[in-house]
Amino acid sequence: MNHNFRARKPALFFASSSPLPESIVVQVARPAAFANLSDLEFSRRLDAAVRRLVQRARDELDNRGSKFLGASAVRKQSFTATPATTAERRALEPTVATRSASTRARALAKKEAFARAYRRAWQRFRAGARDVKFPAGTYALRLNSAVNCE
Repeated sequence: MNHNFRARKPALFFASSSPLPESIVVQVARPAAFANLSDLEFSRRLDAAVRRLVQRARDELDNRGSKFLGASAVRKQSFTATPATTAERRALEPTVATRSASTRARALAKKEAFARAYRRAWQRFRAGARDVKFPAGTYALRLNSAVNCE
């Protein structure tokens, strides 16, 4: 069961000057492990496997108190719609990743020292002092406001 599908580049998303081809051919082939099945049996097994995976995803969402909209409900939404609720924020801020506890502690201490120095400099800058020196690592403020940095 091999099928070729021609996919055309959607004009809505790509400029006419895009270097991408106007269309491509995608070949869909049955995995060799299922070569002994008829097209109908293979199709039935594939449909059943997809249904099981979708149900598992729905169950996981239900367990978390969420819901699965489905394709038709998504298509009915306005493209400008926004969620009515806000996402729950995680307690962790994963800015440091390391297996070493001592390396992690040093990195977090360095991050905390930067945050304290930045906050002090920002408060002085906001109060009108323009000779303030921001700590090394200050990026956007240096680019956008030409502040002095270590």
